Amino acid sequence: MGPKLALATLPFIAGIGLIVQSGINASLMDSIGHGILAACVSFAGGTLLLFLLYVAQRASEKRKKWATSPVPSRSSADERSEDPPAAPRTPRSGRPGLRLWHLIGGVIGAVFVTILTIVSPLIGFAVVFVTLVLGQLTTSLVFDHVGFAGMPRRPFSKLKAVGAATLLVGAFLTVVQLLVNNDADVGTGTAAVLALLCAFSGTAAPLQTVINSKVGAAIRSPLGAALLSFAVGTLVLLLASIVVCLIDQGVWSGLGDGFQAARWWEYSGGAPGAVYVYLALKLAPTVGIATFFVSLIAGQLSASLVLDHIGAFGFDKRSASALRVAGVLTAFIGVAIIQYARKHDAGLARASSFKGASGKLSGPASTVVEMPVKDKTDAMAPGGGERPRNDDTSDEEKGET
Repeated sequence: MGPKLALATLPFIAGIGLIVQSGINASLMDSIGHGILAACVSFAGGTLLLFLLYVAQRASEKRKKWATSPVPSRSSADERSEDPPAAPRTPRSGRPGLRLWHLIGGVIGAVFVTILTIVSPLIGFAVVFVTLVLGQLTTSLVFDHVGFAGMPRRPFSKLKAVGAATLLVGAFLTVVQLLVNNDADVGTGTAAVLALLCAFSGTAAPLQTVINSKVGAAIRSPLGAALLSFAVGTLVLLLASIVVCLIDQGVWSGLGDGFQAARWWEYSGGAPGAVYVYLALKLAPTVGIATFFVSLIAGQLSASLVLDHIGAFGFDKRSASALRVAGVLTAFIGVAIIQYARKHDAGLARASSFKGASGKLSGPASTVVEMPVKDKTDAMAPGGGERPRNDDTSDEEKGET
């Protein structure tokens, strides 16, 4: 797989993973009886996975460092022992450090996963992630346009506007069946409120990606930043779970039976979430926040339509009607337009920078380009007039003329 194909495919796979994570967490919620507890278990599993990967990465880096470092000879070791003690290290100027607001990324992730866990069984996977599209797409395009928080600036263009509008039309075609036919486990008004809640959580997803990217730059490790985000989210959900159990004693008493009744795969919801956070950290600064989330959205819509149609994870089937399929296909067209707009705008930017760097030579053909004269006295005759030019024409050429 080439680099360009990987950049386009990996966010798509991450979007599928988010849908699968929601289904796994919702199934676990059905087993243990509470959504916040299910989200906490999911985050704890993701934290454990990222911790093991981080430890393995650090061990691999140390092995490579020891393998490539030269072995000092005894004489050089004796010379170093006679050297005066080195001055204490001073902190490097300009190196970013962790700030308290860097922890917000983990809080956003905890809220995001909890909402999806609770709402997905009620109004369906497709509706949840179509409403997420509204928040994710809007925020990511704005962040790209303004270069939010030091991210590379990618201005909003007319072609991107066409692609975004097409994607939103596809999203509307996918969700309209719920509003018309009331194809949900709750009333239409409640479903609309839950959909708006999902849209609001979607607006925070690009913000989480930007914050986690800053954490990765501060500690110089994207994997470490993902681990920190999951650890914070796990702590927040653990505290919330304790509060829930203190308020409702019935939840606490039934936890043991619920965890025993849960199937083994219901504890794996943290894995796809960890993959998503890590890929967002690695790819979003490279391809742009909007481009990453557009590919992510395509994966979300495709997987949600399929999982709804087959009734995955034991939930009610919601058939993939012609209207829903048309909506997803329309959304794919919007994704393709935005991807093309990114390449088109990048090409224009490169052409503009090349034109600006070429100076006068890039101007109109009628522009006269003055050639520098090495020595001004060589062009003047001794009396102040113009020195006659030397005729270097050969005798044969003179004869021909």
